[in-house]
Amino acid sequence: MTVHRVWLRAAAGVAISVVGVGPVAAQYATYPAYGGTVPNPGYTAPTVTYPTPPPTGIVRTAPAAAQPVSAQWGYPTAQPVYAPYRPQAAIRVASNPYPTTGMASDTYSYPVVAQQPEAPAPTASEPMPPPAVEPQASVVNDATSAPPAESYQELPAGYPNGTPSYPSTNYYGAAAGGYGCSGTGGYGLDQYSDDSCDATQWFGGVYFLFMERDNPSYTRFTTAFDMDAVTYPYHPQANTTILSSDDVDYEYQEGIEVRLGSTFTVGDSCGQGGCPSNMFAWEAVWWGLADAEQGATVVDYIPTDDVRFYGMVNYAGLEFDDGTGMRPVNDYVGYQLPVNDDRPPVDGDVRVLAQRVRTDFKAQNLELNFLRFPICDVGGGGCEPACGGPAFTVSGLFGFRYFRTDDNLELATEFGTYSGGTISQVYNGFDYNSSNELFHLIDVENQLVGFQLGGNMNYSVACKWNLFCDTSFGVYNNHVSQYQSIYSGDPTYAQFAETGEDAVVDSSKDDVAFLGEVRLGGSYDISSNWRAVLAYRAVGISGVALSNEQIRPEYTNWTDVARIDSDGSIIIHGVQAGLECKY
Repeated sequence: MTVHRVWLRAAAGVAISVVGVGPVAAQYATYPAYGGTVPNPGYTAPTVTYPTPPPTGIVRTAPAAAQPVSAQWGYPTAQPVYAPYRPQAAIRVASNPYPTTGMASDTYSYPVVAQQPEAPAPTASEPMPPPAVEPQASVVNDATSAPPAESYQELPAGYPNGTPSYPSTNYYGAAAGGYGCSGTGGYGLDQYSDDSCDATQWFGGVYFLFMERDNPSYTRFTTAFDMDAVTYPYHPQANTTILSSDDVDYEYQEGIEVRLGSTFTVGDSCGQGGCPSNMFAWEAVWWGLADAEQGATVVDYIPTDDVRFYGMVNYAGLEFDDGTGMRPVNDYVGYQLPVNDDRPPVDGDVRVLAQRVRTDFKAQNLELNFLRFPICDVGGGGCEPACGGPAFTVSGLFGFRYFRTDDNLELATEFGTYSGGTISQVYNGFDYNSSNELFHLIDVENQLVGFQLGGNMNYSVACKWNLFCDTSFGVYNNHVSQYQSIYSGDPTYAQFAETGEDAVVDSSKDDVAFLGEVRLGGSYDISSNWRAVLAYRAVGISGVALSNEQIRPEYTNWTDVARIDSDGSIIIHGVQAGLECKY
């Protein structure tokens, strides 16, 4: 480019000395000034009108000898001033002339074409000419890129510096009318922040629970049938069952939940723009369900030979003395498989008058969790977060959980003895103080201890409304214990026939259990410090012991009864509703 400019200067000098034209015309020999003759006969030069008076900073000078007076505008040599660039709707003709300091005349000329002639290379004493502004083909309004700084085109609102601003994400924060607008998760725990990076924000909640556990595995307790309508030996059919575990299905029970925690930071929490970058929180959680007692009783009020009750739990291997001598427990509970025709009864025969089943279940949960969540210091009004967080957020959870269930079952039998062809007793209720009553009690406890991982997801659907899904999962050590005893109301215990030991078994073991929890719900901001929460919770547990599954197929020895079946599973689910507060 330098060689080319030197050549142009040399050519211009030859033209001046030989042809004798004016210095300015010689400088732009191929680009005639306005008012001059256009070499191309097919091209007509446009008429150019210049404003009068001239712009500030521009000085009118006398025209050069070989140029029309109307085409001359002089600019100060020391500090040239350029007219502002204005984009046009069509093709622009906007070329910035170069100063000719050191040439024959300190004037500028405007060519008739859009192309800018190449300026001669400056000498060591000459200042570097400013760059030319390239002509633009059209005005482009692209919101994703910044237009030229000298453009007068204004950007639409919400696009500072030519970059589109993220729409309101409705984060919870300090905005009017709600927690603010910062994203939530874990019942909104990750929106609890203060106006400074390291300030501690306390939060808590109180909730009402209305939950139930699913029905345990099916167990038959009592059957009844018309003795004249069957053929012996008879195996009782399913439609003859009158008492089973379905009759004590667990119903919804009330509970309470309490949460308390606060935020904290690790290291320097102030990220870019003052937004916390290392924000955490801890929370302590306790919730429990009240006892859910269920019971069902079947009674043979008018004992006849037509219909008779038989127990379906086999107590083979146990004996009991009701005061008339030791005899198998199966005689007192009416267990026979198959059933034989016992008519006509003889003195000393035992007949079932009533059977009852009761269950009781309760659960308690204790957690200490640590949360890591994306959290922003939300300042200002409205619902626009200072950090521009997304409407959907995910927070991490790591914690410790202790979960306990108490599952109890009681199967009771009241019986009568034939004497002289009639029953010597009648049903008078279970009073736990009579020798013609037998009770089988099973108490089972599951205590799960372990660590859990989880994630809390939140979607802000509006400034005050949020939807969330919180999950956690853990592998736990389950310490299982059971207590079983068979006794009368005296109390007198049944005995193992082989050893003579009382039928009292107390045993425990440790096993692996799995627990997973999910919460689906929504929240509404009542004020800047309070909000209401409504959610559905489901807790699924596998690897647990259930009371009805500890009934043994037979009771011949203590060791077999002491073994615990912990292959069961349960689901506890229901509604959670409450209020949360941050302060």
